[in-house]
Amino acid sequence: MGLGAWQWGDRVVWQYGHGYSDEEVRQAFTVSLEEGIRFVDTAEVYGSGRSETNARAISKETDQPVLVATKFFPLPWRLGKGFFHAP
Repeated sequence: MGLGAWQWGDRVVWQYGHGYSDEEVRQAFTVSLEEGIRFVDTAEVYGSGRSETNARAISKETDQPVLVATKFFPLPWRLGKGFFHAP
């Protein structure tokens, strides 16, 4: 069982920042941990990287082992070396 993190930063579909914020994301993660969820699925396109940033920050706040899986969507205009940066 895993926790999907698309909503953790996506403003277009999930309206992140309008009705819920980082605090609600953190609460959802905490409840998931309490229920035994240790797997978080995210992607660099979810919220233009915001979901990954949230997953990393929140998972660092717990002493529980958490596996965070991410994906890369290779759009042709994003394959140049100048596109990539460390958050």
